[in-house]
Amino acid sequence: MTIGQMTDKQKSGLDALLDMGNMFDEMFSEYHAEAEKFWNSLTEDQKMQAFYWVTSRINKAEIQNNSSYRMVLYEYFGFDPSSYMIGMESGYMAIHNALHDGEAMMEMQQADQLVVRCDGEDVYVSEPGVEIEYDYNPYKDYNRKVAVINVTPVHKKVYSSLDL
Repeated sequence: MTIGQMTDKQKSGLDALLDMGNMFDEMFSEYHAEAEKFWNSLTEDQKMQAFYWVTSRINKAEIQNNSSYRMVLYEYFGFDPSSYMIGMESGYMAIHNALHDGEAMMEMQQADQLVVRCDGEDVYVSEPGVEIEYDYNPYKDYNRKVAVINVTPVHKKVYSSLDL
């Protein structure tokens, strides 16, 4: 369906979504300006105290306790659910997700055995001590290959015959 084929009701709905997106952009632009004004009103010592307080909370919640995004906002910072969008807009959700991706990456880099699993059954298990190289950066395209661990029964015969 093209824009020309849309009904008036569909066009109206699409226009309303566009208006809502523009409204959010304007709202967060104003919020950012107010936050910038607040930050600039602080003394250097107040800025360092705020930085220390925020980063120590993030360290405790994310690194020490492996907390969820919502738990960090609600339990560690004491915010209510209205903080969810602010955290997304500020980039905190991206930081949270990157921290957890990085943790999973470190665990995978320590692996010394490759297991291919199908329907809960190991169809290929390498010898212990195999060197597994894992190079991944979510912000760069490596044209990388992905190892599929939960393969389908069709692939089971292929993996069972591997001599790696």
